[in-house]
Amino acid sequence: MSIARCAVLAVAAVVVLTVLPVLTGGPASAQFTWNLPSAYPADNFHTQNLDAFARDLAQVTNGKLAIRVYPNASLLPAPAIKSAVRIGQVQIGEILISLHEHEHPIFGVDAVPFLATSYDEARKLWAASRPTIARNLEAQGLIVLFAVPWPPQGIFANQEINQIGDLKGLSWRVYNASTRRIAQMVEAHPVAIEAGSRSAEGTCHRVDPGSDDFSRDCL
Repeated sequence: MSIARCAVLAVAAVVVLTVLPVLTGGPASAQFTWNLPSAYPADNFHTQNLDAFARDLAQVTNGKLAIRVYPNASLLPAPAIKSAVRIGQVQIGEILISLHEHEHPIFGVDAVPFLATSYDEARKLWAASRPTIARNLEAQGLIVLFAVPWPPQGIFANQEINQIGDLKGLSWRVYNASTRRIAQMVEAHPVAIEAGSRSAEGTCHRVDPGSDDFSRDCL
C-alpha cells in the first residue's frame, strides 16, 4: 500500500514555502531568518534532510538567509504546519501531504494502497501528481519546493498476525484518512498519534500495530 512530508506507496513529506513577504530580521550573521517546523525527531532522515537544506541555502546566499529547523513538533504539531505557512506565521514548513486529503483528493494519491511500492514508482507518481498538487497549493498561497518519500510501510504488532481477522479489535495507529479507513476495514480501533509522540506511545504499549508506507513529506 502507498502513503506520502506524504502503506506501500511512497508517502511524501513535502516542503512548502509561503508567497507572502514574511522575511524576518535575524542575527548579525544573517540578514534574514526563517523558521521551519517539522513533525519528526532530530535524528529522523527527513529532519536531517532539512538540516542539510538549511546549510546549503545559507551557503549559496552567503549567510544572508538562515533557516532554523524545529524538529519533533517542537514549534507546531504536524496538522497545523501547512496553515501556519499559509498565513505567514512561519515562512516555510514540512508537511505530510496526505494529512490534507480532506481538502482535495490529489493530496491523498500517494496513500492509495499498492499504487506505488518502491522508490522508483514513488518518483514516477510524484512526477505525475506534482503539477496538480502544486496548482492546488498555489491557490492557497503556497509554493512546493521538493518532496521526500518514506521507505515502504509495514505492520508491527505485539502479537503474531497470520490473517486479517487477527487484527480485529487491536489498537491501530493512524495518521491520515487512508490509514483510518484501513483500520476500519479490518475492524481495528483507530488511534491517532502524531509523529512527535509516537515513540512515547509505543513504549507504553498503548498501540498494538503500526504501519509505515512509502510516504512523502512536503516542504
